Amino acid sequence: QWWFWVIIAVVLIAIITSFSFNSSTDSTNQNTSQDSNQDTPSSLTNPLPIGESLTTTFGYGQSVTAEYTILEIIRGEKAWNMIKSTNQFNRQPDEGKEYLLAKIKFHLIETSDEKSYTIPYTIFSVFSKEGISYDFQSVVLPKPELLSKELYPGAIYEGWIAYQIPIEETEPRLRVSY
Repeated sequence: QWWFWVIIAVVLIAIITSFSFNSSTDSTNQNTSQDSNQDTPSSLTNPLPIGESLTTTFGYGQSVTAEYTILEIIRGEKAWNMIKSTNQFNRQPDEGKEYLLAKIKFHLIETSDEKSYTIPYTIFSVFSKEGISYDFQSVVLPKPELLSKELYPGAIYEGWIAYQIPIEETEPRLRVSY
């Protein structure tokens, strides 16, 4: 019967296509894990120094290429005074902790779909030398604030983000979490 051979051909094509797709996906995943193990700037073992820039591509669904630079870090009493003067209802840091403010320059180079990109609070993380992460703080930030800004490809924007860290933390590190 002719229809039997059509069904066999369709099944074979589906199997061959599936095998080809899985093979290319596996090699892509292997390359990604090899790249993530390298000691590149903004990694846990090699944080980006203040004043230096890093260009990276990241994203889920929408791929984003951006360059960011840590312009300034302020912590302790000075950071608390900036946060408190921004909004009287901002709360004091927890017992044994202090605020860390980071001023970041964010250059949106391109997006995969050529649409705008809104900077989420989850893009950056602050952690200790030992790899312990610290929480992003939901406070009214000093102006200009970096997060939730909608940018289009080519835009450059500078703004503040805030975290709480232990007062005794001597080497806080900031990285892009992509």
